[in-house]
Amino acid sequence: SVAHESGIPVPEFHLSSNAKLFVMRRFDRDEHLEPLGFEDMAALMGLAAEQKYSKSYSAIAKAIRLFCAPEHVRSSLAQLFATVSLSCILGNGDAHLKNFGLLYADPAQRDARLAPAYDIVNTTAYLPEDVLALELMGNKSLFASRQGLLDFAEVCDVERPAEVIRAQLEALERILLRATDLCEQAPQIVAAIQRSAAPFMQTFG
Repeated sequence: SVAHESGIPVPEFHLSSNAKLFVMRRFDRDEHLEPLGFEDMAALMGLAAEQKYSKSYSAIAKAIRLFCAPEHVRSSLAQLFATVSLSCILGNGDAHLKNFGLLYADPAQRDARLAPAYDIVNTTAYLPEDVLALELMGNKSLFASRQGLLDFAEVCDVERPAEVIRAQLEALERILLRATDLCEQAPQIVAAIQRSAAPFMQTFG
């Protein structure tokens, strides 16, 4: 919800009335339900599934430049930056290579673009000292990610990264205010997210 609220493309999703089931529409189908090609970043880099925590977010940016259609490179890089930024804010230590991928209609047409963001979670509620899944400008520390994101913005050609981060912080606040019932059901998750977001609030708020 925070990703969607802040403008990051996400698949259609729903939460069951008892909050036990999370349902997400397949994003590897077009509007006519015809299959689209999908390759996650580990596969694109020739890595096995167990190597999904190797490499770096800069390596994903390089893959986007290499494999995406020229007309989709800029928007895909901006989306990559926004997704990594939001993962840092939310305390998501599981944004690994298999949680980013490319969609394409026809491999011969060179029309690939970054797939919608998916599997955005908070891990620090369960692993308080968790770190980023991949290196961000040579560092995996969630705390150090504030400066790392500003450097990573240059890799992704994002001109005003602080504005992106500020918009995400505002989106987080709006979602927490709207989702009071869920916040009451999972106070430990909310507290973990707020702890993770706090340094970003101080720096960018």
